[in-house]
Amino acid sequence: MPVSALLEPSVRYMKAATALAEGPKTARIAQTPKTLVSRDGRTALYRYKAKGPKAKGAAPVLVVYALINRPTILDLLPGRSVVEVLLAGGLDVWLLDWGVPGPEAADEGLEEHVLGYLDRAVDSVRSETGAKAVSLFGYCMGGTLSAMYAALRPEKAAKLLVAVAPIRGRQTEGFLHFSSRPELFDPAVFTLQGNVSPEALNAGFVMLRPVENLLGKYVRYFERAGDPAFDGLFFAMERWLSEGVPLPGRLYRDFVRAVYQQDLLIGKGVPVGAERARAADVRCPLMTVTSAQDHLVPPSSTNALLERAKSKDKRGLEFAGGHVGLAISPKALATVWKQAADWLAEPGSKGPRIKKGGRL
Repeated sequence: MPVSALLEPSVRYMKAATALAEGPKTARIAQTPKTLVSRDGRTALYRYKAKGPKAKGAAPVLVVYALINRPTILDLLPGRSVVEVLLAGGLDVWLLDWGVPGPEAADEGLEEHVLGYLDRAVDSVRSETGAKAVSLFGYCMGGTLSAMYAALRPEKAAKLLVAVAPIRGRQTEGFLHFSSRPELFDPAVFTLQGNVSPEALNAGFVMLRPVENLLGKYVRYFERAGDPAFDGLFFAMERWLSEGVPLPGRLYRDFVRAVYQQDLLIGKGVPVGAERARAADVRCPLMTVTSAQDHLVPPSSTNALLERAKSKDKRGLEFAGGHVGLAISPKALATVWKQAADWLAEPGSKGPRIKKGGRL
């Protein structure tokens, strides 16, 4: 056997290892064109460039992502972008980028984020477009904050689309099962230095599935390395995962205690300044999107909003995938997100006729 043949596996491994070290740094993500409209402290408001005819009578859509990671996962790559699907549906899509919280943000809680940054972003969209109300699309923690906002400022919420968002905190599975038990989890421990570091947050998520996160995905990478499509997606995901941001300490404590541990959103209400946000006060047309294999936010947590909200138009979609896969799966984009976009695009619509909780 030629020496070159004996060395081939080692050479391939070294090439793959080098690519893994450098690929995420140069991966191009969030390529959909958008314009910076305004800044509010560390936050920024963007408007995506429209594609094709505009949906007549549809309210502008404000995307509200979690503060734990960057919102780029919703526009990861061409063909793997929720934002693309919304734009293809003729929607006027806006993005509230929470930015990177510094030490000065440590004392900013729910009031500053829901009735401060989010409320001002909604008002900016209304002012720029002339719309009386805005459709809110919240993903993960952003969905919880959007639900609070819709409950507190119903006159400004045209529709509410909530995806894989914790609404009912007390669960018997996943991350919520641990974090919702005060005897096991004290959020104050993670905020002794002010904000919660992205390293601390990431470590917690990694340890939910340590074998998969620390070993499994890399085994798959080295098995398939060299495939341009696979490498492109893998590196894009690695870049997104590496761009975690600090979480304001007070917001973290308020959120975990009120939403997870005390279940106030589905009860007497989460304190937001001098007001209380209750799921039962959501009255605008509502749609939830869940993932059957979500190990962070089980469907029963998100769908508690369907049970409690007073909306006359309530719809539920469920995808047979995970928490992050929901945002980038071609199947999810072609089914769940296409139908969600159609629902957002219809003025006064009751949404697609989908059986509540029906899997796509």
